[in-house]
Amino acid sequence: GCEYKASWYSDRACVTPDPTPVQGCRVVDPDTRYLYDLTTLTLSRDYYQTTVTVGGFDVKIKANVCGVVDCGPDIAVCAQANGKTISLGKESTVTTELAPEKGEVQITYTGGDTSSHCLEGKSSKIIIMCCRAEQDMKILSVSEGDCLYTFTLCSQKVCQFSPKAVVSTQSTGLQIMFRLIF
Repeated sequence: GCEYKASWYSDRACVTPDPTPVQGCRVVDPDTRYLYDLTTLTLSRDYYQTTVTVGGFDVKIKANVCGVVDCGPDIAVCAQANGKTISLGKESTVTTELAPEKGEVQITYTGGDTSSHCLEGKSSKIIIMCCRAEQDMKILSVSEGDCLYTFTLCSQKVCQFSPKAVVSTQSTGLQIMFRLIF
């Protein structure tokens, strides 16, 4: 078969975002105007968790995307060890940032517990990377530095969106596919 390439400029080919205002766990790609709604990754009866070893102690980390965990009111991320719970960020402080060139969305929670070296309070950043095959969402890595805890997750729901449309001609039935190329 034959393939023809052409450029056709029209605002009608642009993705129209959801008309509701963007807030908290929703972010719009400024180039495609596609709305990423991260609340679809929220676990309502569970949370993402992992265990890390710090100073010879096992520390259980619990996190949720745009939701809370069972560590106290408004807590989105916490650490538990030896019967003690530390807040690493509050759900009500959520901010989101899109990094399409990296294929990821970043969620930041602030307002966690303070300590002698974290006077402003601990905070957490959850980086959700694009993965093509839908996998079980789980914490892939955890790192800590200067009162900021960084977690990495993977989901197909943050992969770059490429809108396309197929149009058929009435006279011949020929199908033409239009696709936005980044």
